[in-house]
Amino acid sequence: MAELDQNIVHESLTLLGELLGGRRERALHLVVSGGAALLAAEIISRTTNDVDVIAMRGEVDGDIVDAYPLPEFLKECAREVAEEKRLRPGWLNAATALLMIDLRRFPSDFLGDLIERSYGEWLRVSFIGRSGQIYLKFYAAVARSEARDLGDLRALAPNATEAERTARWLIEEEVISKGQYPRLIELLRNLGHHDLVPRIKALAE
Repeated sequence: MAELDQNIVHESLTLLGELLGGRRERALHLVVSGGAALLAAEIISRTTNDVDVIAMRGEVDGDIVDAYPLPEFLKECAREVAEEKRLRPGWLNAATALLMIDLRRFPSDFLGDLIERSYGEWLRVSFIGRSGQIYLKFYAAVARSEARDLGDLRALAPNATEAERTARWLIEEEVISKGQYPRLIELLRNLGHHDLVPRIKALAE
């Protein structure tokens, strides 16, 4: 099965848009995070396993709506893309949307720098930009133990202001549990933000 690099992501979404155009069910607007969004922003060069759809947007009002489960006609088109491009069957994946915290809990700048792409008349994609990815990757790095999250954060290179703002959000909005505070402190150290540790420790007490 092919891994998804920047070119394959865009080729696959282009084909998906063409297939959706053939169906003519309704136009879709997907919100994508994870490795595919980092590739779209040219922040990383590593491959990714799937395209994480965390939400959908209304085509008229742009409101954020749940992505899980994906519409059946979209899943059928995605399966055709998988066969054509020799991708994993679940290359278009909305499981993250099921596990994701409510997007309304994110700060206002979470969706402030979306990367918008159109793949024909029937498919638009908003890739989460750098600001939103910092929030997501901080949360992921604290909530689970995967080396790619730390690697992606190092590629995102949050400065001290961004790191402190995100750490405060995780604590003040109770996005993470008290038992996860030590992992947040360690993450700040791993990112080289040692000067922030005393302030975040005081906030966490």
